[in-house]
Amino acid sequence: MSLFKKIKSLIDKKLLLLMVGFYTVFLIISSSKMVYFKSIGERFNDSTWTYMFFGVYFTDYLLVVFFMSIVLLITKYMVIRNWAWGNMIVVHAVMSILLGIFIFTGLLTIQKLMGLHQIQSVDFNTLLYYYFNVIDLNFLIYFSIVGIAHTYYFINQLKEAEAAKNMEKLKLIGVRLNTLQAQINPHFFFNTLNSISSLMVNDVKKAQDTVVNVADLLRTMLDINEVTTILLSKELDILDKYLDIMQTRYPNSLVVEKQIDEGVDNYLVPSLIFQPILENAIKHGFSKDIKVLKVWVKVERTFDGGLMLSVENNGKPLPKSFDVSNTKGLGLKNTIDRLKILFEHKASFNMKNTEQRVVVQIKIPILKEENHYIPMLEAIS
Repeated sequence: MSLFKKIKSLIDKKLLLLMVGFYTVFLIISSSKMVYFKSIGERFNDSTWTYMFFGVYFTDYLLVVFFMSIVLLITKYMVIRNWAWGNMIVVHAVMSILLGIFIFTGLLTIQKLMGLHQIQSVDFNTLLYYYFNVIDLNFLIYFSIVGIAHTYYFINQLKEAEAAKNMEKLKLIGVRLNTLQAQINPHFFFNTLNSISSLMVNDVKKAQDTVVNVADLLRTMLDINEVTTILLSKELDILDKYLDIMQTRYPNSLVVEKQIDEGVDNYLVPSLIFQPILENAIKHGFSKDIKVLKVWVKVERTFDGGLMLSVENNGKPLPKSFDVSNTKGLGLKNTIDRLKILFEHKASFNMKNTEQRVVVQIKIPILKEENHYIPMLEAIS
């Protein structure tokens, strides 16, 4: 890389504009003070307006902006290289001393070229006098600009660190979601294959039809493999395909009813949210006392701006010792984990006995298609 490219890579236009803006404001205030005192005859009486504006203030402005631009390049280089604070302070202390010398020498040179110089002879004592006359002001100007630069870089580093942290968090969430969904799919298909195996003994035609349904369902599930949320209408279509398979296995003993509020088809829900809940209801609902298992799938708006997804069944009640937070069921546990990852505290999962039913309720925030809710795995990629 050439020297020019190295210098160009160190130029931060936004910071340079901040520095120019800061010193412009400072110079306006300083020149206003000069105008006031010169107008009332208190100071600068021996100097012309032309000399004060062009020979002093405008020239000083150009020199300071030029010198501090170099300082900003050096500062960025030190920040990028992670110099120790002690070393940076030494460099800035030396540069602050050089600022005064550079400005005074530059002023004399430019004033002489413009024919505006008023100092006839320059010796060491004269140089020392003018240098110490403004040493405190130069020091404040220098470290004010350097302070702005370091604050600017510090804020940028915080933003970059926060962005990196968020990206790592999103990647972690994506990995967890991918893992959880990978667990759900095999779980479902293993149980479905068992259903087909049972059908092969009694009804080969139905078994063949079920294989076709499974293939169709598999195609659909592969299409949404990396999608964390889908339209409710699509989720219900998947559920219907699953129910076709399950009702083939239980033709006279499984009844499923759906009660869906109007106008919610375009809302987004976690993909495959119903299937493990329904599978759990069928698996544990049947008993010697329950010959016909009735299941109700409900989707309702809630009063506080949410969506309630419910699966109810009239099957065997939950054990009195049942605790949903300690469930060992893979489907239920993954569903709970997915809700936590996707919605954090905004979602809830509840499973309980009522007088005649076992009820599972999942409450999530309402997400409409037009809200452009991007699937998390897609956002990461």
